[in-house]
Amino acid sequence: MKQFKLLTALLLVVALFVAPYVSAATEVEATYDITRVEVNDITAQPNGVNIIYVERGETARVEVYFAGYDDGDATTEDIPVDNVKVKAWIGGYEHGDIKDTSEIFEIEPGVDYKKTLRLDIPEDMDANDDYTLYVEIYDDDNEVQEEYVLRVQEKRHYLKIQDVIFNPGYEVKAGHLLISTVRVENLGDKKEEDIKVTMSIPELGLSTRTYIDELVAHECGDDDCDEDEEDSASSDELFLTIPENVDTGLYELVISVEYDRGHEVIEEKYELMVLGGVSAPTEQTTVSVDLTSQEVTMDKGAVYKFSIANLGSATKIYSVEVVGEEGFATSRVDPNVITVGADQTGELFVFVSALETATEGKHLFTARVMSDDEVVKEITLEADVAKGAASDWSDVRRGLEIGFVVLLIILVILGIVLVGRKIGKSESGMEEPMSEEGQSYY
Repeated sequence: MKQFKLLTALLLVVALFVAPYVSAATEVEATYDITRVEVNDITAQPNGVNIIYVERGETARVEVYFAGYDDGDATTEDIPVDNVKVKAWIGGYEHGDIKDTSEIFEIEPGVDYKKTLRLDIPEDMDANDDYTLYVEIYDDDNEVQEEYVLRVQEKRHYLKIQDVIFNPGYEVKAGHLLISTVRVENLGDKKEEDIKVTMSIPELGLSTRTYIDELVAHECGDDDCDEDEEDSASSDELFLTIPENVDTGLYELVISVEYDRGHEVIEEKYELMVLGGVSAPTEQTTVSVDLTSQEVTMDKGAVYKFSIANLGSATKIYSVEVVGEEGFATSRVDPNVITVGADQTGELFVFVSALETATEGKHLFTARVMSDDEVVKEITLEADVAKGAASDWSDVRRGLEIGFVVLLIILVILGIVLVGRKIGKSESGMEEPMSEEGQSYY
């Protein structure tokens, strides 16, 4: 009995010492909460109370304000929360989430914090649509999340240089021609007109330009679009001859696009290697093809566009000879010949259409650019023959031929029947009165 009482007393003593620590472990829970969120300095209200506008192509700044607070009990110890992160992301974008996450940090109770995150709004994001912005604070055990509404809109005036292709590339010999194909796209809200595209090498004082008549808005409204306006992007070629006396070296090449009546200018800069000290030949021709491989069907052929630049000092006549297509296609060249002046360019078009007997698949043939009965350049082209609607014409023609034969047989049978009836009538004596009438004239 005494031993039982002694054991009970020992357990009570242990409980008195352990209880505070158990209480602290179970009752103390560091907490935090989001107090405010600002997007581009505008306060966002959760659950769609207000809508925040962001523009395509911009970097939206998301500032998250939050605080850690204790339980208000002075008898318990306030424990900081470690391994905390803040994350912001936008869902609903076709090509994945748009997100940013802070570095790991610690939250102390009773302290206010602010973390700044940045979200890159894609240029191809659907405009005038609402998206959900999620802001979350989390650690190993807990999380707090709020949702806000963002509306994406396009800029009023916004053109983009989508791509630039150089021929012969980023290296050119002095005295030779440099060709650039510049693709410009309208990602703004308004139609743009009289767009100037310029290629220049400022250090050499060289410049050339071309104009795009108009580009409609990528997502235009009723006031800016009509049935005849369909192009929101354009690809245009610029030609620049590098002088023969240019020294070897790297030169800055600038592609610029000027629009909105000159109020907006965008530029892309490249490094061009010029190889000097090499005299260009007195007669030289540069030939390029828009597409060397195309799909060809029997109901719809393909067109290969040849751009020919005459770098010589005299006017030349060019033509294109097509060889190797006889087994699977027919071809023609339009125009048959072109006359290109010195330092001028011209275009020829090769039309290819698949034969009914052509096998499906890829076929190679050759186009020879000729000048003065000499081959200037030989280019291998590819035609990918596919079965088109015209491939069924043989069935239609065969059906018509069978129908014609059947009709011919019916007509022959009908003729035989009519002749038989006529002979039968003649043998029965129905024509004797005509014979008697005839005798009365003697």
